[in-house]
Amino acid sequence: MTLGTFDAPVIGWNVANVPAAIEARAKTINANGGINGRKVEVIECNSAADPNKAAICGRKAVSEKVAAIVRTNIAPTDEAGLYAILNKAKIPVIGANVSTSTGGSSPVAFPLANEEAFAYVPNALSAAGAKKISVVGSAETKSPEGTAGAIAAIKAAGAQPGQIVYVPGNTVDYTPYAAKAIANGVDGVAVVAFPQTNPSIVRALRAQGFKGKIGAATLFMQDKSIKALGDLANGMIFVGQYAPITADLPAMKMFRQDIAKYAQKYPRDEFSLGAWLAMWTFERVAEKLNTVDNKSVLKAMSDLTEFDQGGITPPLTTTKPGKSVNNPKITRAFNPFLTYSVLSDGKYSALTKGKLFHDPVGEEK
Repeated sequence: MTLGTFDAPVIGWNVANVPAAIEARAKTINANGGINGRKVEVIECNSAADPNKAAICGRKAVSEKVAAIVRTNIAPTDEAGLYAILNKAKIPVIGANVSTSTGGSSPVAFPLANEEAFAYVPNALSAAGAKKISVVGSAETKSPEGTAGAIAAIKAAGAQPGQIVYVPGNTVDYTPYAAKAIANGVDGVAVVAFPQTNPSIVRALRAQGFKGKIGAATLFMQDKSIKALGDLANGMIFVGQYAPITADLPAMKMFRQDIAKYAQKYPRDEFSLGAWLAMWTFERVAEKLNTVDNKSVLKAMSDLTEFDQGGITPPLTTTKPGKSVNNPKITRAFNPFLTYSVLSDGKYSALTKGKLFHDPVGEEK
């Protein structure tokens, strides 16, 4: 059986580990005899953040008669043309990374995680005791809507807004930005800039003598960055789409084993975990089908109720619409849950004892 995976460059990230993680699981599947005796072939198509190339990828998925697409990682501008093709062909997208209402309302899109972790870092900081919170983001993403959204997020978390600070990507000296962020009694800072600048922001905050809480989305702080920070990362609060990669879960151990065996040179992060989870989800759905094609997989994915995800996320239900707070036109946000973790000496633990997963939207209510 043939599967597709769509990829594209994303500003600030090297996401070559996405197709590598999918291939790693596919190799494990094939080494174990395939799915019901059928080997899995994965076809990668890179849209290069070009809507025209994204449409070419969509037509390729149709011509290759793929049973599903596992984990899209494409630019928002690519979604309209791509999903127009996939909707018509009824090709399911498992692990869809949707960021617009086009993909977010498509009947073939099946996101497996809450894609808005960065927006809820203030919630985790508030849960950790912060009362006045600043947000440090990237100047390249600055917009009136983004600023208003950051302030609204802080207020929704039950905290007082501090400063909204934007750092240019070519910054050399982060000191003035850090100083501005912690001014006026701020005791919590959400660092949600690009991954290549976030470690420098954390260093600058610590260099200013800041003793308050620093939070970040796990996706925005890769393992190598955290290791490079050393003791400066101790006590940081992380909001994740999934259980921590170091978690002692059977499914997470499978992920780590697959990556170690077949994709060792690539980083283990939420990009690779999300891709692997999409492939593992397809594997378990497909093995229960007599005939595996796009239509049978689409129907099966549409009928999931409390589908076990091995503790990487809570069980998945796709029979009910799921809405996004940041974009009410998104109706496929099936999994609202996020993880709040605190880092200590390289180990993650639940911020709230005995509670790993949080529904930030439900808790705000």
